[in-house]
Amino acid sequence: MKNTLRQKIYRTIMLIVVVAIITFVVTTILIYDGSLRYIVDPTASGSNVSKKLDTLLSTVTELIDQKYLGEVDEEELIDGALKGLVDSVGDKYTEYYTKEDMENFNAQTIGNFIGIGAVLQGDYEKEEITILSVIKDAPAEKAGVKKRRYDTKSRWYRI
Repeated sequence: MKNTLRQKIYRTIMLIVVVAIITFVVTTILIYDGSLRYIVDPTASGSNVSKKLDTLLSTVTELIDQKYLGEVDEEELIDGALKGLVDSVGDKYTEYYTKEDMENFNAQTIGNFIGIGAVLQGDYEKEEITILSVIKDAPAEKAGVKKRRYDTKSRWYRI
């Protein structure tokens, strides 16, 4: 009796595995049309915006190559185009970072933090530095630093 129960369980498991494999193969063939062009060529998806953008970027880069007399840094050209594309979305939380920008961002937000133990924020337009918070038991708190704004023009504190 135990043997026949084991055989039934084994057959059921094998049937499930075979059906899963067949489903995977058929789905892969239908999605990729027998090739991997969608993975290799992202513009092959048929997006109208992608095709227009590709055509316009090709035209503009050709015009720059033909008409512009100075040297063009290709990396800056590409980064500028991508930054403009992302900025055009209109979402203040969506941003394009170059490789260098991303490295700087990671350096500022990840890793070891050292300093006096105060969180600062600078406002270049108003020329102000704001102490947003003081970390408990840090040197800044022990020295009596409080949350406030410092005006760099007139050198006085706003509490």
